[in-house]
Amino acid sequence: MSLLLDVYGFASVILLGILLAAQSLALGGLAFRWALADPLAAELGPSGARMLRRCERLLRVSALAIAIDLAASLSIEVALLTDSLDTALHEAFSAGFVLAGLAQIAAALAIAALCRGRGAARRALVGLAALGLVAAATATSHAAARLDARAGLLVATALHRLAAAVWIGGLPYLLIALATCREPGAWRRIGRRYSSLAVADEVGKVDHLDGQGVRRGKVPS
Repeated sequence: MSLLLDVYGFASVILLGILLAAQSLALGGLAFRWALADPLAAELGPSGARMLRRCERLLRVSALAIAIDLAASLSIEVALLTDSLDTALHEAFSAGFVLAGLAQIAAALAIAALCRGRGAARRALVGLAALGLVAAATATSHAAARLDARAGLLVATALHRLAAAVWIGGLPYLLIALATCREPGAWRRIGRRYSSLAVADEVGKVDHLDGQGVRRGKVPS
């Protein structure tokens, strides 16, 4: 048991870092594709099609990384829960954090399966999966543990997560686009669209409350 705790203490930090990076890449990739890659792919010709394929590949890998990371993390956490509290397996899987993790896995797998190709129906399904991913991740945040003003804090946390993902998670896709599309004027068009997309990061700079309900400033983006 002590060995399992030591392993979890180390692995949880690594897995959390990978999870946050993968979530940012997946959500930022979706925003980048919808706002930039899809509209410009046809206009930029063959290089635009290559850009779109490369962005889709990174998006799919990121979504799969979320599912794999959470599966590993939940396996360790469920093992700890059943061993330390002598809890039955079905009871451990009914815990709130486990259900939230399973919901994130399902949403990530849906994004990975549906991120390729176009169409309004496919985009709507991917959008719902992305919202589900954000909601499930927010359900295990510090805001969810608050007893007062929880609804507002949950909304602020979700918006902050989404805005940070659009900005930080979109940067690798921007590099892919710039490295792939080198036609005259392509960088200017890509940069203009990405600048508009990055404005969404301002949504994450929301006022938040400290434990006593006093306004303290802004959440760093």
